[in-house]
Amino acid sequence: MNRPGGRSPTADDALERVRAASDIVEVVSQYVSLRKVGRSWKGLCPFHQEKTPSFTVSPERQTYHCFGCGKGGDVFGFVEEAEKVEFAEALRVLADRAGIELPARRASAESNEGLYEACGEAAEFYRRSLLDPSTGRKARDFLDRRGIQPEAQERFGLGYAPAGWDALGSRLADRFGEGLLVRAGLAIEREGRRGVYDRFRDRVVVPLRLGNGRVVGFGGRTLGDEDPKYLNSPETPVYRKGRFLFGLGEAREALRTGGEGILVEGYFDVIGLAQEGFPETVAVAGTALTPEQAGLLARYAGRVCLVLDGDAAGEAASKRALAPLLGAGLEVRVGRLPAGEDPDSFVRGQGHDAFARVREAAESPVAYLCRPADEGGAGHGRAVRAVIELARSLTDLARREALLVEADRKLGVGLERLRRAVEQEAARQRSVVREPAPATGAGGEARAERPADAGPVPFLDRSLLGLLVSAPELAEAAVARIAAAWITHPTARAAWEVVERDTGGGPARWCEAAAGEARALLSGLASEATAPDSVQRALEDHALRLEERALEAEREAIRRDLVVQGGRGALAGRDRLERLQWLASRLHGLRTVGAAGGAAVKGDAE
Repeated sequence: MNRPGGRSPTADDALERVRAASDIVEVVSQYVSLRKVGRSWKGLCPFHQEKTPSFTVSPERQTYHCFGCGKGGDVFGFVEEAEKVEFAEALRVLADRAGIELPARRASAESNEGLYEACGEAAEFYRRSLLDPSTGRKARDFLDRRGIQPEAQERFGLGYAPAGWDALGSRLADRFGEGLLVRAGLAIEREGRRGVYDRFRDRVVVPLRLGNGRVVGFGGRTLGDEDPKYLNSPETPVYRKGRFLFGLGEAREALRTGGEGILVEGYFDVIGLAQEGFPETVAVAGTALTPEQAGLLARYAGRVCLVLDGDAAGEAASKRALAPLLGAGLEVRVGRLPAGEDPDSFVRGQGHDAFARVREAAESPVAYLCRPADEGGAGHGRAVRAVIELARSLTDLARREALLVEADRKLGVGLERLRRAVEQEAARQRSVVREPAPATGAGGEARAERPADAGPVPFLDRSLLGLLVSAPELAEAAVARIAAAWITHPTARAAWEVVERDTGGGPARWCEAAAGEARALLSGLASEATAPDSVQRALEDHALRLEERALEAEREAIRRDLVVQGGRGALAGRDRLERLQWLASRLHGLRTVGAAGGAAVKGDAE
């Protein structure tokens, strides 16, 4: 994530006001179910799959850290990771939450901020057009025929893109420029001549909103049966179909409260079910379900009922969705609709209670896949193959075994036979030559690589940084007392340099300013370090030990140089011997002081 460099005093003031108003426990609790353990809060990490909580939030230091995947930081860093946004957008999200107005910033054609603003302006224009007594009449009639009530139209921000080639572009081009409108997916370049025209024309439009409410794209539906009936925004720098769930912002509270989501296929399925009393509904909308979408849903609920269209395409999509949903750790059930129905048409025609019965009758993934077995013969074979393929895709061995046990009860082919078939299929897949993958953490995301020969951070370096995190008032004295050259490990050195640049910052600001392994190191220490009884004595002991280590390393280097070069080198003859004598004297003095004062640093220096 890009971090801001120099900021104006006004921007700094606003940032600190936002930080002060954004308690990290309250912010994280909007994404993760936390429970208090001692002085910290713990929960399941939202950034990787786990069953035992290793995610810790420190209200005292205003930091978070996961001991499973290593991610950590301050409240801004959390929002960056949770919402997959840059620092500026995380700041804006928290400022909006706190009701703090940020200094005005001009949107440029190169910035994502301009894309967000253009999409937001477009959503407002489409909404006004729908409500216009004349312009929006046909679109309102269409929504009335679909049974979409005004309250639901307002909640989901439905609008109307007027007919004509530049209804939107003529209003936004002067402010944003035609190029940005094209990048935002709102306009299309004309072929063979200059200029652009509106992508959405004479359609009901549904804004695609992130969990924080920002509009990133649109879905459009014709008022009749013209082709294409549905038209969606293309992927843009702010809209990635495979990482987006429609309706998540509206469903978030219901998902947390009920613990089970309903996953459907389209925008109008979500809207129709929500207005009939199922507000926990979200949609994949325009793409096959991806592991990223499944992981996004798993942040808010532990269970999901999958209800896709009651046709061959819906059946196929349901089968494909099982692997990513189970892989995300969700408990999955599959609801079946009558042939030719989709969730929207079904709930409009049959009502709330009928859909509730569909949900109540939903089957386990195995029961769903084994349905063809009732046909016998080829159907039984298809069911066996479907179970084997699903089991092979699961990395959770306990979940895989439970699936095979249930399948054996339904198919009667023998548990050992199923296990062997899964292992054979897995071996066949492994034999396929693939490009080497980047190193990943527990959640599957590429992790920042540690410098090749650095090794783990030495205990003494960790201990010093842990002392500063637990007693940040020591930072200024520490920087004055300890030479940066004494800290040689690249990760520890990077973390130390962050402290050096901002001695008054404290753990949250240090985590914000750090990056990669240094950030993970600081956030981890913020979650586990405790201040000793005498922090001043501990600081002096660390300084003595670090200086001793640095001087010992220098002495050994001179000795090696003497042996290898036979007295030739930077410190030749008498100068070299005098340096060795001084080092020996200084080391003796340091050890004498350390022995007299007692050790406040517990553990080995190396």
